[in-house]
Amino acid sequence: MENNLDVNNKLNIADKFFICWSFFIPITTVILIPSIKMSVLSSIFAYISPFLVILYLKKVRKKYFYDLVKFAYIYMLFVIISQFSNSIIYISLNNVTLVPSDQEISVNVFRYTLINQTLYILPGILTLYYVKYFYNKKWDKWIVYSGLFFAIYALYKWGYFIIFGEDGDFLTNKVYNDFNKEELGGSGYLFQLINIGGVVMQRVQGLSGEPSMYAFTILPYFIFAIQKKVNKLYIFIIGISMVLSMSTTIYIGMVLYFMILCLYGKIKKKYLILFILLNVIVYIIFKDFIDDIVKYMIIDKLFYTQNSLSGEDRSFALFNSFYYWLDLDIIHMLFGIGYGYIRSLDFFTTLLVNVGLIGTIIFCYFILKEIKWKTSLFEEINNNAIIMCLFVSLMIAVPEVWFPSFWLFIGIVKNVNIKNKYFDS
Repeated sequence: MENNLDVNNKLNIADKFFICWSFFIPITTVILIPSIKMSVLSSIFAYISPFLVILYLKKVRKKYFYDLVKFAYIYMLFVIISQFSNSIIYISLNNVTLVPSDQEISVNVFRYTLINQTLYILPGILTLYYVKYFYNKKWDKWIVYSGLFFAIYALYKWGYFIIFGEDGDFLTNKVYNDFNKEELGGSGYLFQLINIGGVVMQRVQGLSGEPSMYAFTILPYFIFAIQKKVNKLYIFIIGISMVLSMSTTIYIGMVLYFMILCLYGKIKKKYLILFILLNVIVYIIFKDFIDDIVKYMIIDKLFYTQNSLSGEDRSFALFNSFYYWLDLDIIHMLFGIGYGYIRSLDFFTTLLVNVGLIGTIIFCYFILKEIKWKTSLFEEINNNAIIMCLFVSLMIAVPEVWFPSFWLFIGIVKNVNIKNKYFDS
């Protein structure tokens, strides 16, 4: 089988460090100290990375730290404005979904979750800037292999449950709400089962803790593997694990990816027709099985069922947070009430309330500015797809932005665009 991952160039210290780091980037349920949720292994590597830059990677040290200081300056500016505003202008936190905390709801200034969520996002930012300045083609195979390992372990857990009827996870050690995984049954309270065609199975979640988080994590690996034209078996394994997560995030991402490829003319008409015909044939043969999947992934998300969060609840959370933002004073509408204060069921309104309209615009610009709208290059089209799939999934279905894999791929796209701009000039 074809494999385009072989690169024989000599590895430097930045490459070797990333190779070790790469296998932990998609993993969020294996931690160094089980009682400390923030000791995720990928975060440990992230915290070490600035020291590596200081000691050994001096050529880009100035630009690297300039970016970190610029981020810190903007972030602290929003913190100062929001917390000062909270101290002089009363805001009620009664009618909005707060990030869980032991603090009283009456505490408006420097809530614990502001510091807590800042510590969660910091490793992601460190990952972003390390990748932005040091990514190269020698990393590609390790990124694909890490995604492949992540998918294989997820499929192992899925198969283990099919055979033995219990969770086979032997790596997860993260503690949830003061309980260990044995007390909660498998990987924690987010362990989810589904009945498809009369077969009870575990929704694939791997080492991410929850199926939708698995889908959000593995999706860019799938697109990246296609972009690099790697062994078809690798792509199949990653792809089937995505589907078995039964997550709406995958449905959104794959439809969007397919639309982007069609828009840029990367899917020939004859293959498109063949694809449609094959899907019709597969549907006719496995109608009952597919109907159950569609019902769970789409219908149950739009209408209330006992087994899924309803579309009504999602809409309520979105509009509740949006109306809460509309009722704020002008300063809080522009700069937010503080990062890490609230968590809706979507990242858009979570961001809007926490960092305000200006913060939301800055974040959107920071991510979307990397899109190359006018291009015919397969690499750039897939980079566009990675950004759009991650961004759309994040904004409408995933209220968390701290996942290292998100920042890994944003960093890769930024690195590639910088290099292309340099060579073009």
